[in-house]
Amino acid sequence: KEEIFKSMIEVESDVRTSALEIEKDWAQEIKEIWPVASELGARLVGSGTHPFARTRDRILTPGKRYQYLIEKNQWIAR
Repeated sequence: KEEIFKSMIEVESDVRTSALEIEKDWAQEIKEIWPVASELGARLVGSGTHPFARTRDRILTPGKRYQYLIEKNQWIAR
C-alpha cells in the first residue's frame, strides 16, 4: 500500500507467531509486486532512509494523513 513518500510502498503481514511465517508472507507479497514493478521499469529494494538524504527531494504522497504525519513528527518523519 502507499507510504508517506511516493517512492515507497509498504509491505505488511498478518500477526504471526514466528519470523519464518512473516518471511513467507513477505515472499508472497513480493511475488505479486515484482511483475508490476518490472512493467513500470522499477526495481525493488529494501532499505532505510539515508541519514544525509535531502528531504526536500522526496515527494510526499498526497493526502491529509501523510501531511499530518509530517507536521506532527517533523524531523523523524522527514
